[in-house]
Amino acid sequence: MRQAANSNGEDTRAGQSCDLGAPHSAKRRFISAVMTAHAAEEMAEGGDIDGALHAYRRAIEMCPPCDERGNFQIVLGSLLFDIGDAATAEAEFRAALAGGCTYPYEAERRLSFARAAQGQYEPAGIAMTAAGKGGEDAAFVAQYTLILVLAAKGLAAALAWAEAAQGLNAAQAEYRCRLFLLRAELYRLSGNRAAALANLDLAAAMAGEDGLTAELALWLAALDRHFGRKDPRADVEAAFAAETTEWASLAWRQLSGDTAAAKALVDAFAAMSITRRAENQAIIDRLQGLLFEAAGDLPAAGAAYRRALTDPHIRWCADWHIAALDVARLAPIP
Repeated sequence: MRQAANSNGEDTRAGQSCDLGAPHSAKRRFISAVMTAHAAEEMAEGGDIDGALHAYRRAIEMCPPCDERGNFQIVLGSLLFDIGDAATAEAEFRAALAGGCTYPYEAERRLSFARAAQGQYEPAGIAMTAAGKGGEDAAFVAQYTLILVLAAKGLAAALAWAEAAQGLNAAQAEYRCRLFLLRAELYRLSGNRAAALANLDLAAAMAGEDGLTAELALWLAALDRHFGRKDPRADVEAAFAAETTEWASLAWRQLSGDTAAAKALVDAFAAMSITRRAENQAIIDRLQGLLFEAAGDLPAAGAAYRRALTDPHIRWCADWHIAALDVARLAPIP
């Protein structure tokens, strides 16, 4: 699943070769490190995360200074982040940047996530800005920076920042779609229904350029239903039909009252990392709150929004901060 707290798909394991003309001992260390990293990758794919963490640390210890070593540190940091250890993950991303890696903006982006997960929003913003300068997609940077502005400075500042964002026409449609969905949420929270609906239509148009993913379809469908749109858009239905086993498609079925989807969703979650599971559960809880609110059940809506705040590690996600504002908005509701 690609989204704000996710890799754009670069292979962080590959990079410029170490100096194989170095003394034989350095060559041997490099080869041993690569072999150990491959073993670590297999452990991670097989579900042995503890073994993978140990093996990646050994690979980093053995590897001479070069981009591959930094790439190993990025992968190690990503595994640590996935099990909820943002502080140690941050240290690995910083080490990769200090020593060199193939994609510095990948390290900067992940460093931003790790800092935000710890509530360090302004330092997270510095890292994301650096990622943008290093080559990260402009719309990705914009939509994620908007989350950080919302977290650090509140709704009014986030709306002002969102309205000033420009120069994104050449950026990836997926991230422009996310930006408009996030803007729609902010206008919803501010009470500007017309602007929220306009941004939903813009999000749908952006998604139409590349095709809507099931996860974006889930967000769009829930907001549409919240605002009274009874039937899903054709692109939304097509996205769910194309990815029937994706967690987001299963979640929409469950939110729509299909109890048969519950077991499949539990199974899908069981295969995810701790962090990804927490993130996706928060998304479901928050969107359920939107649907409860649309149905007029404000106590149930408030309870769902509060459930989305269960794990502070996901403070790098938009849903955590949007849910917090919805909880505050419905505070008088018992």
